[in-house]
Amino acid sequence: MLSFAFGADALQSISFETTYARRWPLISEVTFKKGKNGGFTSVNVGTNPRDYVKESMNVDFTKFLGLTVSYEYGSLPPKFSFVDSKFTFGLNLKAAFQ
Repeated sequence: MLSFAFGADALQSISFETTYARRWPLISEVTFKKGKNGGFTSVNVGTNPRDYVKESMNVDFTKFLGLTVSYEYGSLPPKFSFVDSKFTFGLNLKAAFQ
């Protein structure tokens, strides 16, 4: 994670975080999906490599308010379903309790 602290009134900090994972199954896996007639059919997942990348940028306007922008691409287990260019925007509200 890379973080820049500004300390200004309008902008407290900006941070970047990148996650990269490459999974290469050693043996071919079999999963199941629900069939049209109510039964189950097998799906072969295979042994080809699968990559996953997630990039996040967090902008803190104050100590209590921030914005998050994320981008995801790739496939994750258990079924390695493919995520194609997923963008996520979020608002961060922070509080401290004593």
